[in-house]
Amino acid sequence: MTMVDDERDTASWCVAGWSSVRQHLSREHEPTPGSIWRARWDDIVQLVLVDAAPDASNRVRVTPVGIGDEDADETTVVVPAEETELNEPLSIWVTLTTDVGAITLDRQVATMKTYHSADDVATAAQAGSLRCGYVVANDSSPRRAQKKILEYTIQALTHAARLRGGRGTLQERLRDITISELADALGGDTPLAVKLKRGKVVLDEPQAERVAEVTGLDAEELLDANPAPPARLVQIVNDWHRGEPLRAVARRRDEPESEVFTQLTQSVLGLAARGEKRDTVDWAGRVDTYLHMAMSD
Repeated sequence: MTMVDDERDTASWCVAGWSSVRQHLSREHEPTPGSIWRARWDDIVQLVLVDAAPDASNRVRVTPVGIGDEDADETTVVVPAEETELNEPLSIWVTLTTDVGAITLDRQVATMKTYHSADDVATAAQAGSLRCGYVVANDSSPRRAQKKILEYTIQALTHAARLRGGRGTLQERLRDITISELADALGGDTPLAVKLKRGKVVLDEPQAERVAEVTGLDAEELLDANPAPPARLVQIVNDWHRGEPLRAVARRRDEPESEVFTQLTQSVLGLAARGEKRDTVDWAGRVDTYLHMAMSD
């Protein structure tokens, strides 16, 4: 279930039915209910059914999909081959529905003809129109192991492309460290230390790791203590249209998407922190300029 880019897809995919999926990959469609997409982030690739259109933050409710019915258990609904243009039965893991950033939706693969959400599929199964998979009889079943892998996969996609912060307690957590101590941890950057103590800027991941060493706090805790990121920026960076250029930058740099995403958001937030009010920032312009310049490097 792992992959890094399209150029290396063909030799590595061994999932039954993937050849038929590749024939229907498309970049031309919006994520709409009932459409099936390939979600990808770093080395994770998973087919998902879109259950709802992207919300105001460009989060999308999705349900994992499997090609074929071999791994389906009693909590999984199987739709027949004629339901999509893939001409393969699909397993819809209705109990694993979650929300993901729209930017993780890489390409549309197919469209369901009759059902437009996991709820539609589950309702049809309850009514007897669709069947579920077979009960897993024992803990050593390969199907149980496969479902556990799928659970980890969908959890990773759920946490992908999230901007850290939200608690807004960074000033409080830095209260007991002096400006000079903080500046030393930041490589002698006193102006940055002053801004952090005053709550004017946020910590990025490398900075949080260095500050954690002198405060005794966990770096993850410090990152979560950052102020909530601007809602408009969250919406902009999660727009699925920006997935393709972000992945192109990742390929160019030979870096994972998550690293490029972090560099992107920290860069545009860092520029805004130099005096410009967050509610007046052209976040879309900043993000697109970063991606354009990254491709020109």
